Amino acid sequence: MVMVYIWLAVLLASIIVELAVPALVSVWFAAGAFVSLILTSILTIFMGEDALFFIWLEILVFVIVSVLTVILIRPLILNRRKELKTNVDSMIGKVGIVEDEISKYVFGTAKFDGLVWTCKLADDIDETIESNELVEIIEIDGNKAIVKKHK
Repeated sequence: MVMVYIWLAVLLASIIVELAVPALVSVWFAAGAFVSLILTSILTIFMGEDALFFIWLEILVFVIVSVLTVILIRPLILNRRKELKTNVDSMIGKVGIVEDEISKYVFGTAKFDGLVWTCKLADDIDETIESNELVEIIEIDGNKAIVKKHK
């Protein structure tokens, strides 16, 4: 029964560390501790105090599950993180509506997802984009959106 408390403590400590740290650090150990906690509970139910003899099995299961979790799940999570755009990178490709005319020499404004941005045209564009036309962000330069007419 002692091992049930130990695995529960390892599980809770791993979860607390994971919640406190911004990177994935201990979720792997939480998975291993959870499986070992279940194994310990089953062994204790069926074997009583003789279950202490199988501590080596519980530790082995903890190590194997933790390592497998790192090997199998970590690459999936890291690949997913690379696909997610954050901050201003997430604005690129967004389509908005022009509020104030935008031309080659005059900054204008456009609304994207409810936010008004100061916009300028890309260097290779010589046209004027009128109010209520759609534009697409192709780049962010400081606090200005570089836009082109949305096709």
